[in-house]
Amino acid sequence: MKILYVIGIMMFAINGMASVYYVNNVIGEDSHDGLSADKPFKTIRQAMSKLSAGDTLIMAPGCIFHEAMVFQRSGTPSAPVTIEANGSILSGREKVPADNWKQIENGLWFNANHLQTGALRPRLFNGEGQMISVHFKTKPQDLKEGEAVWNQNGIYYRAAAGEKPTEKEFFGTYKESGVVLLNHNYVVVNNIVTENFANDGVNAHGSCRGLIFRNLISRWNGDDGFSIHEDVQACLYGAHLHHNDFGIQDISISRSSFFGVLSEDNRSIGGDFHGGMRSIEDSMFRNNGEMQLRFATNGATYMGLKKDNPLENARAYLKDVLVCGGRGAALQVKGKADVTAFQCTFANTETGIDAEEKGAIHLVLCAIANVGQNIVGKDATLTAASCAFSPATTMWGDQKLEGDAFRNILGDATNSVQPLRFNEKFRVRSPILLFRKELKAPGFASPIDLPFIPKPTEELLATEPITTKHEFDFETFNPWSRFYMNNAKMDATVKGNSVLSREQAASGAQSAKISIQFPPAPAAYSCFLKLFTVQFHDCEAPLQRVSCMLYGAKQGNSFRLRVRDKDGECFYGPMQKLNWDGWKRVIWDITKVPPVEISGGNLNRKQDGPPLEIVLEIFFESPPEGHAFECFVDDLSFE
Repeated sequence: MKILYVIGIMMFAINGMASVYYVNNVIGEDSHDGLSADKPFKTIRQAMSKLSAGDTLIMAPGCIFHEAMVFQRSGTPSAPVTIEANGSILSGREKVPADNWKQIENGLWFNANHLQTGALRPRLFNGEGQMISVHFKTKPQDLKEGEAVWNQNGIYYRAAAGEKPTEKEFFGTYKESGVVLLNHNYVVVNNIVTENFANDGVNAHGSCRGLIFRNLISRWNGDDGFSIHEDVQACLYGAHLHHNDFGIQDISISRSSFFGVLSEDNRSIGGDFHGGMRSIEDSMFRNNGEMQLRFATNGATYMGLKKDNPLENARAYLKDVLVCGGRGAALQVKGKADVTAFQCTFANTETGIDAEEKGAIHLVLCAIANVGQNIVGKDATLTAASCAFSPATTMWGDQKLEGDAFRNILGDATNSVQPLRFNEKFRVRSPILLFRKELKAPGFASPIDLPFIPKPTEELLATEPITTKHEFDFETFNPWSRFYMNNAKMDATVKGNSVLSREQAASGAQSAKISIQFPPAPAAYSCFLKLFTVQFHDCEAPLQRVSCMLYGAKQGNSFRLRVRDKDGECFYGPMQKLNWDGWKRVIWDITKVPPVEISGGNLNRKQDGPPLEIVLEIFFESPPEGHAFECFVDDLSFE
């Protein structure tokens, strides 16, 4: 106990020593102590020189700092170095020296510098803030009026007739990277904007761990929006990465997690991952110039690992990721990279999945739609379960496969090659597929929590009029199969089930047969059957109408329908009698006949979903001698 007490005192002392610093380049001075908002530092450089484990730097909202944030010390797991940026901007943009322009031929001007080296991709902007740079390998003589190329020699600009760049304002990305970490650990950066750096918006190299970024905006940078290389571990919660060369570039034995990331309109690849391990969830990659997501092998021997170490080969788990629009493949896996994608949608790209060079892709509950080819594969491994492919055109090696021929090579009957329908939330409306004894819509399913990014409005997916109607004909699947008996006597073991049967059918060839055997008992007793559907995860609440076909034989049993929402709250329909022969449609129109009873769950008296379940309850009076009960149900529908 004394040891724990001493440790507690030490931890309190350490936390008590932590300082809060302020930086404001409007009212600040580096001669200040920076310990109050009234006397802040002027430069980030001065502030970073003071930060130690447990310290926090608060940046003044609305400030634009034309400098980098270079970390000098690490935090600890319990006392990280924390940056509260409050939406402040780090900018690498500076004015281009006007007196450095020289005309080298009619209309072509040159501004000498040697900034374009290695991964640096400096860019030029005009006075209106528009980027006018083209690819750095473009030949100067091929420039059009108003265009510039920044290559290893400097800036070349093609002026319009009578225009002189010496008389205009231009801005260039003269600084290298925005947030810079090299061998620094346990750092938290919240709500920062990085823009117009020649290299990366965020650059973490060497050996770093415990890096956390929240609500990052990284835009118009020369190379990467978010870059981690070598032995780096990082988490990114919420980000908008756009108009960089790469949205994310994650190289070597890095380990990373991404949640709520939108990577779009980057010039090359939305997310480029080589080696290492990562998880990407609730994120979107779209409209990137060359490819959307790539996973590949990266040799790790230079990091001291033996050849063929598992971290050489990218290992990734994608869940609830939407990839749409843009050139190239939605997802490319090559080398010995191994990617599992769960509940993802890949749509409106030139290729859905590109599997090469012994790469492995495992698709579960995914949707691939509206692509030139849904799969291109060679010397790779592909497994798919409960996935939807539309159109189902595939190049596997040198063989072109279409429709069911493609589904057959997957060896899993849960996959579908039916046309897909989408709703306005990028969620699949149909087909509905069987997964772990439940019916689910494949593909992207969760709303993305990106509070600082406008909701996407473009029509990237082919949509049809939204319908919430669900229909089941019991020909291949019995949605009403979960069987429970309530209130049966403990000494009377009631047996029953609900299975597909060809004995009766209201339509088609099959229906669900409900069979119950009541054994003899010392006395008569009452009980009732609860027949649950599978959970409908694609069903929007509230339901308005439920109907089914029931086959009766004048048994006279009371029955009713009810709806059970995601919180377990139950909405009961009116009681009815099973007193007819043959088939009859049973309808509960909730808009006209409100629930006669509501109970259970959160008691908010409204249907919350999805998921939702439909329940059929049938009531029994079993005599002492026992008896058998049998009926059939078909053509369940609800909307």
